[in-house]
Amino acid sequence: MKGKDRGFEILGYVVLGMLTLACIVPFWLLISGSLTDELTITTKGYSLIPAVFGTDAYGYIFNHYSLFLRSMTTSICVTVVGTILHTALAATMAYPLSKQELPGRGVLSFIVILTLLLNGGLVPTYLVYTQMLHIKNTFFALLVPTLLLNGYNIILMRNFFTASIPGSMIEAARIDGASEWTIFIKTVIPISKPMLTTIALMAGMSYWNDWNNGLYYITEEKRMGLQNILNSIIKNAQFLSAHASSGVSVNTVIPVESLRMAVALVAAIPMVIAYICLQKYFIAGMTMGAVKE
Repeated sequence: MKGKDRGFEILGYVVLGMLTLACIVPFWLLISGSLTDELTITTKGYSLIPAVFGTDAYGYIFNHYSLFLRSMTTSICVTVVGTILHTALAATMAYPLSKQELPGRGVLSFIVILTLLLNGGLVPTYLVYTQMLHIKNTFFALLVPTLLLNGYNIILMRNFFTASIPGSMIEAARIDGASEWTIFIKTVIPISKPMLTTIALMAGMSYWNDWNNGLYYITEEKRMGLQNILNSIIKNAQFLSAHASSGVSVNTVIPVESLRMAVALVAAIPMVIAYICLQKYFIAGMTMGAVKE
């Protein structure tokens, strides 16, 4: 029996090792491609080790440093504010839904689930935000549409509250005279830090990687976030490269292929760092929120 357990353990390590490599190798290729000379990529393709080292892609990005810094500041502000609001709204809605005695609980839960299955479509949504709420080309255009509240996160947090918050603790707080808000803020929230961190991390990733809102609701370049500016840089590089190949004089080689990799890496690094710092809370929150006793 011990031999079988040992064999199963070895198999588990092999499978996990292969899955780890499947995650690491593409990211390593991303780094390698961004540091490879453009001509080498064009002639030989991508490789895990740069055949000819080059930083033209990063030079091209940082040649637009003022635009880059402004868009980075916008994305950071949107991500921070959006993450805080998203987490707060999800928690305050999920906590009442975790109470069996809440009047209308079934209807509210149905509405939350319905938002995961149906939506009004792009055109009605666009008209509501631009013609009725008038948030086009404002900070709220990057903050409110689609991302401010998510039904999946509400359900995840509701399950956590239902399964992980002891009813005896809530009753003890009520006996001591605590109001529902006091119980929620001083008793429930401190216990829920792993789940709150998980929701905050997922919301933060959604805000940081979002470019749809900028595409639909932002037309002024000075108000665009990082993802839209990086996309714009790639399009400009492709435009210049196409004109250079058609015979129009261009002073420098445009690193289109390596620029794709560099842009993806620049956009991914902040979230990778955030995940590394918060992964223990993320794993604990996903485990506790996904299992209901």
